[in-house]
Amino acid sequence: MVTFSFKPTTGDMLRAGYVGLRSRPVVFTLWLGFFVIVPWLSALLFTVNSLLLGKPVESWLVMNLIAIPPLVVTLFGSIILFQFRNARTLQGTHTYNFSDADIHLKGPGFDNRVEWSILTRCHVSDLGWLITSGNTPLISIPGRLLTSSSYNEIQEMITRKGIKITGKLKTNTE
Repeated sequence: MVTFSFKPTTGDMLRAGYVGLRSRPVVFTLWLGFFVIVPWLSALLFTVNSLLLGKPVESWLVMNLIAIPPLVVTLFGSIILFQFRNARTLQGTHTYNFSDADIHLKGPGFDNRVEWSILTRCHVSDLGWLITSGNTPLISIPGRLLTSSSYNEIQEMITRKGIKITGKLKTNTE
């Protein structure tokens, strides 16, 4: 049995959101395009267009180039925080017990048992693990909780249950 007990932090929410995106390549590519590539390209195009037309580069174009791309990326992170910031379930300690029979998730406002048979995939990242059922994220384990022994034990348990593991597997932790 592997047990994790922790109080979710703001960083955990942001990392879980990112791991969730990384686990779905098409969605991640769309996110990257919309929140990173499009703002930078539009700012660059406005500036280059102005230079090609022989016009002096105006200060608002420079501000667009400098401010808009980071602002849009910050907006993305804010979306995740605003969505969950006052959730009662994130206000206290969570305890996740992984056993051969099932997974027991307990925290403020919830007490659930998840059968291994409904889980389909585990996406692994240095930021944490995201266990899903189909495309629905069910369990997020922050990377900060994984010690070398718990990492190996949970990986072995997930593999034994026939759940597909995707992402970058670490070889050593701590």
